Amino acid sequence: MLLRIVDHFRDNPKRIDKLIAIKGLPEEWFFRDGSEGRELKRPWEPDIDKNIPYDIRSLCEPMYVVMRFPPIDREHKEFIEKKKILGLRLDYNTEPGRQMWDDVERYIEETMPRGERIPIPVLCAKDERSAFETYTPRRNSRGSVELVPGPVPMVDLTQYVPVKMVEKSPVLEVVGADVGIPAAAFVPEPSSAAAPPVSATAAPESAAETPAPVTQIAETPVPMQVPDHDFKCQWCEYRHAKKAGVHGHEVKRHIEPANREAEAQERAEKAERKAAREAKKSAKKEAVAA
Repeated sequence: MLLRIVDHFRDNPKRIDKLIAIKGLPEEWFFRDGSEGRELKRPWEPDIDKNIPYDIRSLCEPMYVVMRFPPIDREHKEFIEKKKILGLRLDYNTEPGRQMWDDVERYIEETMPRGERIPIPVLCAKDERSAFETYTPRRNSRGSVELVPGPVPMVDLTQYVPVKMVEKSPVLEVVGADVGIPAAAFVPEPSSAAAPPVSATAAPESAAETPAPVTQIAETPVPMQVPDHDFKCQWCEYRHAKKAGVHGHEVKRHIEPANREAEAQERAEKAERKAAREAKKSAKKEAVAA
């Protein structure tokens, strides 16, 4: 399934759309069963086919969804259309879209083994005016963002089986318990010799002196589960037990300085172009005056 993330600002100072193909995500995150067929859930939206070039359509999984359009007035009913889509679009600038993409990233991190590198979405172009060409953003030694040409990553989660820890309740085991058998179970078989009658209320002295069996109950301890969520910064050796801590470190130490550097560089380029235009105008005026 080809996903387009719009306005994703991480390593993306110019806010270019990002692409990634993921297979094996839970379908209940995307679709719901309606009366007319399978419908698309929000915040997902169908991507425009013209925005998907033919050379990457091999990564798409065509699917049919039911689209509902509200009526134009009270006299008409809603319009229902069954549409074929190639990919999905997610707006990261909205709160539902940001939360959904965080869930997707968390699901990928928990499903893939720790030894494998987690793929990141690629940019569709260098800037708004460039043609379609995928680039992988990465940080250099100075902390600024570099764009390296690379293909659209394909993440196949169906080959991994997520191992989930199941909490077990303490098990009670009976160790060395003596099972007492009632005396009534040993009833002698009838014989030719008549036995003296035994009173039902009278208890034998041996049974009264015998102590009750002691039952030892041993509780099997449940092993303590150590949290294995150890997240690491993708640009340095910083680690934190929570993903939010790593994200705050990345924003403060890497993303914001790189964005400031990119903005300063863009302002310098604009100043140079402005100075060149002014120099050209002054030269033209001098030539006309001469």
